[in-house]
Amino acid sequence: MIRARLYRSPEGHFTGYRIAGHAGYAAADAEDIVCAAVSVLAVTCCNTLEQVTGRAPEAEEGDGLLKVELTVPPSHDSDLVFSFLQNGLESLSETYPDHVSLQIC
Repeated sequence: MIRARLYRSPEGHFTGYRIAGHAGYAAADAEDIVCAAVSVLAVTCCNTLEQVTGRAPEAEEGDGLLKVELTVPPSHDSDLVFSFLQNGLESLSETYPDHVSLQIC
């Protein structure tokens, strides 16, 4: 299962996310549409944060792991980018509840 966590500051701004695990929707990773969908959302969010804020977020990647943290103070624009990720992950967790979970901390 893919476990996604979105992090918020005490003021309610998004500050980062951690996505870990494998969906297990298909027998082969190359055929796993759920894993591919989460990957596209997560990487696009990270790349867009850099474009919007002008500074690359800190990112840690590994097998089945992507952890991203803002390196600048959160803003309305960065919150919009994170909202894109949140909406996509919510849709996937509702459609594939045995393969994706979402927690907002």
